Amino acid sequence: MKNATDILVDISDNMEGNKQACAKRVLLDEILPLIDFSEITGLKTFMASGPVCLVIRSVDLGINPKSDFDQKINNLPMPNSGAPISNAIRESLGELKKQDADNKRIIIVTAGIDTLAGSYINAVKEAADEGVQVSVVLIGGTDSAKSAAREAAAEGKGAACFIAGDVYDTVSARAEINNLGAALKGIAASPVKEEPKVEVKVEPQQSTSNSNSSASQSASQEQPKAESKDFISGLKEALKDGGIIDIDDFKQTVSSSINQLGESIQTVFEPIKVNKEDGTSSTEKVDLAEIIAKNKESLSNIQKQASESIAALMESCGKAIAELQVKATDRINELVTEHNATTSSLMKNSEEAFNKLSQEKDEALAKVDQLIEDDKKVIIRTNEDLDLQVETKSQLFLNAHLQKKYPGRVNWVNQNGDAKKGYDFIVDDHDTANNTFEYVIACKGILDDSKTFFLRQREWEACVKNSRNYQVYVLSNLSSSEPTLTVVDNLMDWITSGRIVPCADANIKLKAGHVVFTIK
Repeated sequence: MKNATDILVDISDNMEGNKQACAKRVLLDEILPLIDFSEITGLKTFMASGPVCLVIRSVDLGINPKSDFDQKINNLPMPNSGAPISNAIRESLGELKKQDADNKRIIIVTAGIDTLAGSYINAVKEAADEGVQVSVVLIGGTDSAKSAAREAAAEGKGAACFIAGDVYDTVSARAEINNLGAALKGIAASPVKEEPKVEVKVEPQQSTSNSNSSASQSASQEQPKAESKDFISGLKEALKDGGIIDIDDFKQTVSSSINQLGESIQTVFEPIKVNKEDGTSSTEKVDLAEIIAKNKESLSNIQKQASESIAALMESCGKAIAELQVKATDRINELVTEHNATTSSLMKNSEEAFNKLSQEKDEALAKVDQLIEDDKKVIIRTNEDLDLQVETKSQLFLNAHLQKKYPGRVNWVNQNGDAKKGYDFIVDDHDTANNTFEYVIACKGILDDSKTFFLRQREWEACVKNSRNYQVYVLSNLSSSEPTLTVVDNLMDWITSGRIVPCADANIKLKAGHVVFTIK
């Protein structure tokens, strides 16, 4: 079973503090050991500079050694700017679609949410629709980030792993990454167990009523009352058992308090006991009206004094309130002035910040345009040492082959270095006295099984000049012990018959002064 896995690593502000260090540990110690590097694997990092999203192909999807991933992860750049998670997922999805693999997986290592799109669930759904599994390894993260990770993992049929972002704990991290390992093997994640609900069982009590129910009364009329009594009785028992309150004791306490209050009220209106000078006492009735009449003048004076005191107090309060209003108005005016000044300063700073961001955006776009222009003007520098080794090996092989095929008639033109003739071998004619040749041969060596080869400008000119006698010997799989030889006995005839096409079979950057051909 062939797998293709793309790892997306967040290098935005989400990874500030100790989170990036924790991300490196979990990548190197836990995630990479889950990957089979004999299969297709890639690594991307992502961030956003203003509105410009940057998804960097740190390690291109393909068969890559683990050391490439170790080196890139150990040298992750400092966290900066926003987190375009959706863009990274879609970039990875576009590349995974081109891969020939049974299982395609995306592993996202982040510490937050998509700061540009708000949510990356739509990008995950697009990947899921293409059969690509999506897993999220969250470093720290808020509750909303954890919720987004769970939703993404559920939609992408992957795993959501939560790693502490402050201090790295190997035991807990390994326990979380076990879920990722299971997902990569196609094992469904275990469902989250819910806490069991506590149910209060209400035991029904037997009715103690002595009244006899009428025989004509229906069972349906009696049932609600019985259920109500049972519920109240059960609730009383549950509250009592739970240590909350005993309903019967509570009722008894309230009743006793009411009775005591009644007795106190009653005592006020009962005859008052009066102690005499001789030490005896007698019970006398008190005439409240007589007492009020005797003290009417005193009560009036008290009322007058109270009214005057209240009036004076209100006057003082009025003055104090007026002074407070003046001070409050002055303070409000000061605050309004300060607020206006602060607002003006903030607006000025915001305008400057906006202009700076706009300038940075323009500079970033200009850099992108410059990169595009530079790419158009790219100068291809080949590995001259490797090219020389391939050329020498292929010509040695072909010289031995031609000597057997045309004994005594082969002239190796470039045996002592590039003679710049436009061909590498000459096969002399049988009539050597006329000093004529039967064929001129160009030798082309290819390390792999590709069928695409190049002719230099002087080789093409020699081919045009000697079209009937110009041959090309193509040696492919030159790195193996048994190279494959294809003899193009007449290049012009092969082109016109369609056996060779003057174009490449894949995207390439062609060096100046070269003509490309592909054997069909």
